[in-house]
Amino acid sequence: MRMPITFSVAIAACALGCGAGQGKEPAAEPRVDAGPAPEAREPGVIPRNELRALLDQGPAALLARAVTEPVRKDGRFVGFRITAFPKGLPQVIDLRVGDVLVTANGRNVGHYDVYLQVFGELPVASELKLEIIRDGQNATLVYPIK
Repeated sequence: MRMPITFSVAIAACALGCGAGQGKEPAAEPRVDAGPAPEAREPGVIPRNELRALLDQGPAALLARAVTEPVRKDGRFVGFRITAFPKGLPQVIDLRVGDVLVTANGRNVGHYDVYLQVFGELPVASELKLEIIRDGQNATLVYPIK
């Protein structure tokens, strides 16, 4: 089930991918006078320029990546369970299938207007902070945006 929720903000961060643990990189071709080396990614950091490029695609493009289902306890909305990641989507952040996303940057994730607010703030945010439930335990994931 696809849900229009703030989860896709987290998916945006995943889509940036840092390459760690994503398989072997192809061998680099020798370069002559290649100029300065590209800036290496800091592990656990969301690169702001890449985030902005992804956000420039608009909220609808990110929503198309979210594969989740609502979670309720005693009739109350808790969050959204991640049911799948799109094929080939590398991860920067440590979200896993089965995790329940409860908040993004301190806001509950169940309302579209909240999604739009968080989406609009990400280009200038200093971090992405996710409250999740993993294997029945509460956890907080914090990723600086630089």
